[in-house]
Amino acid sequence: MDQEYFPLASIQSGETNMLNPQVTKFYVQLVEDTMLVGDRLAPQIEQAATMLANALIAGKTIYTCGQSNAGLISQILSDNLALGTRIERPGFPSINLNQLTQNHSTERRFAPMLLTHAHQSDLLVIISRGGSDDDLVRSAEVAMDLGMSMILFAHKSDAILMESLGYGDLCIDMSQFDESLLSTLQFQAVECLCSLIDQIILGGS
Repeated sequence: MDQEYFPLASIQSGETNMLNPQVTKFYVQLVEDTMLVGDRLAPQIEQAATMLANALIAGKTIYTCGQSNAGLISQILSDNLALGTRIERPGFPSINLNQLTQNHSTERRFAPMLLTHAHQSDLLVIISRGGSDDDLVRSAEVAMDLGMSMILFAHKSDAILMESLGYGDLCIDMSQFDESLLSTLQFQAVECLCSLIDQIILGGS
């Protein structure tokens, strides 16, 4: 068949090689930032795992939410807690507010769900992409009023959101990392969290 039906086949090897430095640069930066997360944020991630595990052991529910792409990361956290990952175990109670409100188009959609479902000493995990999103700020305010604990994954310009945290709450500040890699780094942190939680609650290595 004529080559014109296969546009990709017309790419010359020289053109393909020109892309390689960009691919390499991306993954080098990702590896470097991943190592930085492990080096600089390990204590906070471990503290977050302990907070989550203690809440689950006490019979509390974990609520999660996030803005934009971070909403998907928050859903992964809830799914991992509810369904397990590496080992078979009973599900842990976790509710993702993004999924719960996916058919709601109104602003501040998370806060009413917390008011309806959450209880004192439940725990809210907020995953932000920066900018102190109004929906996330209102959710944090409601969580504070309800007496919930909070863990915040913060990014650039999240000062207002950080100020919504109370004593004993935890902020994992990832503002030093570029937004283009943020989703991947947040995903890795969530996967690490879930592994640590299983280890704390169920034991093993």
